[in-house]
Amino acid sequence: MRWWFQTSNHDVKIVLLAKFDRRQYRILLEKWEEEISRPQGAITRRRAAAISQQNGILEPVKWQSITIIRDETTNPVSYIATRGH
Repeated sequence: MRWWFQTSNHDVKIVLLAKFDRRQYRILLEKWEEEISRPQGAITRRRAAAISQQNGILEPVKWQSITIIRDETTNPVSYIATRGH
């Protein structure tokens, strides 16, 4: 995921991924964005100064996932969409 953001010099703001699993009739959609990562817990003054100068470190974060599966028990065939994270 990091590649999309870094290669674009962080001009890309949202990455949408679609993963297809033909054997299980499943589609997984994911939405990723970059977020400033701040360290958790106690840190040294030196580390705090370095982070302050860099304005934090950008990390990819998955904001949403949707799973779509085929329901073969219905006629006609229908699909079930489930929202994740």
